[in-house]
Amino acid sequence: MIDVTKLKMGNRVQFSPKSYGQITNYEIDISNLKGTVKTDRYIDDEGDFIAVKLDKHFSDLNEWDNELHFDISKNTMANPHEMEFGTSFEYLQKAKLIEENKHE
Repeated sequence: MIDVTKLKMGNRVQFSPKSYGQITNYEIDISNLKGTVKTDRYIDDEGDFIAVKLDKHFSDLNEWDNELHFDISKNTMANPHEMEFGTSFEYLQKAKLIEENKHE
């Protein structure tokens, strides 16, 4: 399992089978998809989420630059079933780090 708190800018991940990203009130299937971690720190001052920009384009993610935000707030990390927002960090935890570079 990935230690999500140690992910760095540019890390590449591939999601495991049966992984889903949360978009407002519905989910998209991100099983086996790849993406790039967009920050070497937590995106906001509270350290509440990590962004992963997906390689596959989803028009429903246009507003967020095709990124999924994984909830790593203290409350959610302590009790994953009480997630506050975004996509569960458990999907990111179950992903694997990959050694390829995405060519833009």
